Amino acid sequence: MAQDVSSYVPQVLAMGLDALRNNLPILRYINTSFQEATDFANQGGDTIDVPIPSDVAANDVTPASYAPATQELGTGKAQIPVNFWKEVPWRVTDRELAKLAAGFMPTQLSECIATLSREFAMHLMKAYVHSYGTIGGSTNIAFHDGANTLAAQGRARLTKQLAPAVNRFAIVSPDVTVNMAGVSTFSQANTSGDPEVVARGAILRGHGFFWEEDQRMPIHETGTAGGTGADTVVNGAHLVGVSSINATVGATNAMDLKVGDVITFAGHSQQYVLTAAAAASATAAATLAIAPKLKVALAGAEAITCFSDGTDYEVNIMAHRDAFAAAFIRTDMNTLLSKFGITSTSVGVDETLVDLETGLALRFILKPEHYQVRTALSILAGTGMPRPALACRLASKVVA
Repeated sequence: MAQDVSSYVPQVLAMGLDALRNNLPILRYINTSFQEATDFANQGGDTIDVPIPSDVAANDVTPASYAPATQELGTGKAQIPVNFWKEVPWRVTDRELAKLAAGFMPTQLSECIATLSREFAMHLMKAYVHSYGTIGGSTNIAFHDGANTLAAQGRARLTKQLAPAVNRFAIVSPDVTVNMAGVSTFSQANTSGDPEVVARGAILRGHGFFWEEDQRMPIHETGTAGGTGADTVVNGAHLVGVSSINATVGATNAMDLKVGDVITFAGHSQQYVLTAAAAASATAAATLAIAPKLKVALAGAEAITCFSDGTDYEVNIMAHRDAFAAAFIRTDMNTLLSKFGITSTSVGVDETLVDLETGLALRFILKPEHYQVRTALSILAGTGMPRPALACRLASKVVA
């Protein structure tokens, strides 16, 4: 007869969610409120609609007998794919089950949860490639000069990109955090009187952002615009609103731009991100797919510059909560099986628990075997950056 292991489920799920939450600081700040949109998305490859507010106009008021026609407040949407589905399976002995029942987390369970959180964090933050606002550089570790200039630049960049002033956060690497300790406005956080700052050793609030540390910040492998002998330039005139730019590669070196590279055109400061790779030999023609759409008309012959051309950099993130989105799929397998007269304990346990603080849904599968139990924790989710204008990259030197 199969062992009834359902009594272990609450302990595993509770400990698992707590460990995942502590390993995924970004989830405290981004938008995860998409439950209605995930009701019918239950496998990889599905998509989830994220509502995007549309632009509206304010009209002058003129008294009249009849009210003028109203404008439609249609809500746009961005689709994010269900693109993360990973599990961490392991086998639990009777001894480890006893520890779970007593409220202890076995070493292997702890490591499994750490692995799952690491995979999800790296996957989620890879959405940075859709952002275009970028500050900092690849020569030095951010805040190396002990000044708060980068924090002010990041705040200004988001404001110019019309990001709301509230609900902003920043996720930075440990190397950046070390330098931030030398910036007076951040180091004074220790004297703020906030007990959580002292307890966690963290700079929680500064320059309009909640700051968190994460050791898994992505590295952007930067391409090159080419043309060291002569500038790579815009080929012909381009009107405002286009998203494809014709270019001519300069002499000597070829162009090899990658998805996520940030470029600028001489004559205006707007930054654009490459949405598709672009490669061409020296002096040849190339087509650049960009976002956002062109803000200033180009006459032709403007030099094209790639941020940190040819040098990789660490991507730290400054953003508003709505820049990123994570939609967790909640699979209630026990309810589905019960419709066929199958109880969870007859085949094992398959349950999902949702963290009310972050929206994280953790699925736990437990199946008895011969003197051991096969156990697996998994996350099924859709992730993306539906509103790139609400994010800014803080580039920093890559530290080996």
